[in-house]
Amino acid sequence: MERTMKFVRITIRVLENKRNSKNIFWKLLVAFKDFASVILRFSIKGKNIIISRFSLNNKLDKIKEEDNSQSIERWIQLNNIDDPVNNLMYTFQNLRYTLSYQWIKPLLKKSIKILDLGGETAFTKLIRHYNNCEVLVSDPDDLRYKINQPSSYYDLVLCMEVIEHIRDSEETPIDTFTGSGIKNMLSEAFRVLKPGGHLFLTTPNVCGWKNIYNLIDESHPFMYAPHHREFSYSDILKFVENAGFTVKKWSDVSCWNNHGLTENQIKELEKIVKKFGSIKHRRDNLFFLCKK
Repeated sequence: MERTMKFVRITIRVLENKRNSKNIFWKLLVAFKDFASVILRFSIKGKNIIISRFSLNNKLDKIKEEDNSQSIERWIQLNNIDDPVNNLMYTFQNLRYTLSYQWIKPLLKKSIKILDLGGETAFTKLIRHYNNCEVLVSDPDDLRYKINQPSSYYDLVLCMEVIEHIRDSEETPIDTFTGSGIKNMLSEAFRVLKPGGHLFLTTPNVCGWKNIYNLIDESHPFMYAPHHREFSYSDILKFVENAGFTVKKWSDVSCWNNHGLTENQIKELEKIVKKFGSIKHRRDNLFFLCKK
């Protein structure tokens, strides 16, 4: 296993060094690596396996190795994943989970109470198992209406990859989006939080490079077409502030490696976007940490 991982690390390093080579052989290999879209960097430290996703925005998204090793090792142990390399769902989600954990880690004090609006997930299990916290889930509450939770009870509410699935509360067969379901969900999150409590919200970025590429490619512009609606950072900012929250920090974050777009494709998109607006805030996910 150790030899295999060493071979993978060396291969990735060689391909990166050959990226600008004019030799057709190296060009093909580098193109194949980019097409694969997700590259895992392996290293073994004792019994710790650290897995991280290659990021086109490496300098901005770099995770401290000590934090990454802790959270990823916990995921492997908690989910009993014997072969994380070949577990596609684990590989696909691990960077988003790791980044999310780091955002809320300073809030995970002893005996705090947490509500996850997304229902039971592996992330919920992670927090419950490795932190002395009370973690409840809203499932099966319909988040478009009042939820069955006490007021001013929780220290932290999680709303991770949920808001893009919420329909309007007064929806009819033919209707216009009003955001009423989302407004109620955030209002309820505000109600159940203690004064000074926090809301952590994540959602795909509708202004991301993949969405722009989809438009040019004459495809559905959403990052994931089945979503009810996807949002920009200004949309989310408006929703949370109208619900009474103060945004402590927010950021666009690379969680999905731009869904397979190559570095060259993004550079070409940048040329187009620069003619009309800013190339900022184009990474594929949005993270918000808000305070009541």
